[in-house]
Amino acid sequence: MTTADRILEILAKELEYTMEELQEEKEISMESLPEWDSLAHTQLILALEKAFDIRLAAAPASQASDIAALVDLVDSANS
Repeated sequence: MTTADRILEILAKELEYTMEELQEEKEISMESLPEWDSLAHTQLILALEKAFDIRLAAAPASQASDIAALVDLVDSANS
């Protein structure tokens, strides 16, 4: 399973979406998903830290507002 797939699963769980619903979205970002607000973003970051056993810096984590940015963030924390 890729980093992106794992992040999508976590995002689906945190936002109460199915994987199928997320995969149907043209774009997956804070702008395109109304449920992905600032509180949900904080919960998502905490869930990512737990799932990947990493610590994410606050500033970059708060600015990662789409799947690609989250993948980059997690990958950089793992390297």
